[in-house]
Amino acid sequence: MATARQRRYERRPRRRSGGCFEKLLVVVWIAVIFIAVYLLLVRPLISTYIGGQILEQVTGSDQIDQVSQTIPDVVSALPLGQMVISEQQANDFAQSNSALMQQLDSLEVHFVPGQVQADLVIRGLHNRISFGLEARNGRVEVIDPRINGPLEALIAPEQLISGLTERLNQELAAQGKLPASIQIEQEHIVIMLAAAP
Repeated sequence: MATARQRRYERRPRRRSGGCFEKLLVVVWIAVIFIAVYLLLVRPLISTYIGGQILEQVTGSDQIDQVSQTIPDVVSALPLGQMVISEQQANDFAQSNSALMQQLDSLEVHFVPGQVQADLVIRGLHNRISFGLEARNGRVEVIDPRINGPLEALIAPEQLISGLTERLNQELAAQGKLPASIQIEQEHIVIMLAAAP
């Protein structure tokens, strides 16, 4: 005959392994996996697609002639030697480029020490793109590009800027000009161009 104490322990149902903690742990791991997949696979694909779309809109088939004519003209207007470009000159150029401004609600360029900042509004959404510039091996190189604003979640800043930088470098090389140095200072940028050997 079992004692009362033994009967009390026998009547209790055994506790199942698992419970809330294990379910919470599974949910957390699923969330971590989704975030990792988004950051490693989905976001780069979206960035590539959107970057291509933005570049295509700026240099789209109906606007390709304007942009193709603008870049060589700008590069050919750049004299060899030292040149200083002010914020005002950069903003005036951007406003006069109708192919670019058709895609943007507004654009304002700022030069701060070591960095170019572009405040742009696209379809009512405010964004700031910032990056440094450097002359390296006869090419213009972008340093530490960043996007602050809604575009940040959709596109990688490198993808947005790389196409434009590549076109600029191709045109500089085609016209026999090499960037020797680039210094970004408060409210202006100083560029030194040398002739290609």
